[in-house]
Amino acid sequence: MLRYLKLISEICIALVLVTLVVWAVWTLMADQGATNTSKTKIVFKGYVASAEVFRGRYFDYNGLCADIGLPPSVQCSDSESTYRFWMRLSDGALYCADHQGFNGTVGSIDPQESACN
Repeated sequence: MLRYLKLISEICIALVLVTLVVWAVWTLMADQGATNTSKTKIVFKGYVASAEVFRGRYFDYNGLCADIGLPPSVQCSDSESTYRFWMRLSDGALYCADHQGFNGTVGSIDPQESACN
């Protein structure tokens, strides 16, 4: 029981740290006039880091989307060996990150695929 509590607390701490880093970078870049895409890339790198922490704890990605607390604007799909995050940017572009390491804009999202492109 203590082992599971320790595991849960480590996951919570990792998620809080990732969230703080993403928030800090987002705030700093907003002051410097960074583009919508570059800010999103940094935020999505935080989601990818959270996915890897999740996989390290549970040995797969099942349940990732429900667990990491994504904002409503970010869509997510997960399976045992894959994940994909995506959202529509204010300029209309689609932004996507996946388990294969892709992190950028795409022309469309195929609901049948597990990767961004």
